[in-house]
Formats: sequence, structure tokens, C-alpha cells
Amino acid sequence: MNLYSRFPQNVAEFATLQNIPGSIWSANSIEFFGETSSDVIINAVGAGDPSIVRRMDGSIINISAKYDDIVLSYLANNPKSKYIFLSSGAVYGNGFGMSENDFSKLPSLQFLARSASHYSRSKVIAEVKHRQHPTLNIIDIRIFGYFSRFINVSGELFLAEVARAILQGTKFITTSASMIRDYSVPFDLWRCIEACISGSNKNMAVDLRSRSEIEKFYLLRCLKEQFELDYVINDMAESYVRAQPYDVYFSNLAVPPSIYFKPKYSSLAGVISELSQMLNDKNLVRECG
Repeated sequence: MNLYSRFPQNVAEFATLQNIPGSIWSANSIEFFGETSSDVIINAVGAGDPSIVRRMDGSIINISAKYDDIVLSYLANNPKSKYIFLSSGAVYGNGFGMSENDFSKLPSLQFLARSASHYSRSKVIAEVKHRQHPTLNIIDIRIFGYFSRFINVSGELFLAEVARAILQGTKFITTSASMIRDYSVPFDLWRCIEACISGSNKNMAVDLRSRSEIEKFYLLRCLKEQFELDYVINDMAESYVRAQPYDVYFSNLAVPPSIYFKPKYSSLAGVISELSQMLNDKNLVRECG
């Protein structure tokens, strides 16, 4: 397994810390991609935190396109290789939760007024480009929410801030506004990738889903029970704010029949499992009432 990164030393250190046998992987500078043959290519290049997205601003479009074009050039000369591109549910813009079973349909080019709109556009541009090469084996996996024990707890993502509060024993401060999210975890992401790799050649997009999405305050109550999360609503004087369309972020689109994937974890079970691994104490896991 060849791993490519702009920072290969970081990749090597991570793999070593996870006790992954060095005989099955090598960490390389991303500039060397293509010098050896690849049966499957997984493109996970991107910015994982809102603060990074803001700093990159419009440059994220060019960076995403640069590495995507490198892979597309490789596929042009190696059409039997399969390409898994990690996309985002943000490609839907105003159309989250499309219900029609047209798995190759391109998402809307209209976006909500989000600070990360350049990020959304970079994913749309990539997906449009991929559908323009229907004979190449390309699957875009649209990730809506993702949580891992390896998350950077210094980041600004909602669950990064929650995890930081649990680890440090500090208060998690939030607003009375609700939101609904669908969080997938590494186990199910990898199972989805395996399902996309297996079987006949395909050129399509797949919405990654957990077994069920979750509402913010239900999640916080469960994490309080499970991990003694201390959370505070900073505007309790205001009335409860029901989740607005902007804050409902999950897909109702079924996985294509040609992709044999069923998630193991719900959003709640996945978050609890990963947090438990993060705390290195599996005995913390209990049923949430």
C-alpha cells in the first residue's frame, strides 16, 4: 500500500503509532504519485477543519483540482484502475436529501450562503469532471458528517469541541439552536470504500449514510450520560429554536443497488464508540436512555 502526502513523515509516524506493519505500507511525497502502478486510488486530499477552509479561501478550488487532475491523468493511461474520491454532502447546496434514484445526477450548482462555499464548489467541480469521463472507474463518496477517534480536538468542528470538553473536563458551550446531523465513523467509511471497490466497474456518486441521523440536544444528553459531558446553553432565556433547513444535513438517498453496503453504526452509536476509543476505556459505553 503506497501512501502519498505533502507531509510523508507525518503519515509514517501515524502508521507507526497505530502499529501497522511496515511491510505493508510506504509513505511517499505526493509528487511521486504515478511512478508505481495502482489498482485502487483513494483521494482524501482536503481541509478537515473550518479554520483551515477559511484560511485557504478560494485556493482550495485550485488545490483540489490539481490533485484530482493528477489522478485523472493516471486513469487515462490506466483505465482498469479504480478511483475513490472523498466528496461531500455540501455538493447539494440547497438540495440536501435528494430523493430521486438517479445516482449519476449532478448536484445543484447553487449554494447556500456559507463561509465554506469555496469548499463546496471544489467538490462540485470535481464531481462534474468525473461524470464527464463515464468510461473511467470513478466513485465519489459524499460524506455528510464524520467523526473519528483521531479527530483534531483543537479544531472548530462541533464534535471536535465536544470531545475537547470531555477530555479536558471543561464546559461545552452551545446555543439553543437545534441541528440534525448524520455522523459516519471510520469502520463504516472503510466498508463503503470496500463495497465501491468490489464488483463491476462504475462511474457514479454515493451518499455515505449511518444507520440513522441524530438531533443535537439528544446527542448532548446522551454524551452527558455516557461521558459526564458538562454542557451549557448560553442563550437559555430565548425560546427553543427548531432546526432550520440550513441545519439539517443528511441524505435520504439510498445506496445504489450495485454497491453492497449497509452501515453498522448509527450516528449515536458511532460517536460513542469513537469517543470511548479516544478515552481508551471501552467500559464507558452504556445504553443511552
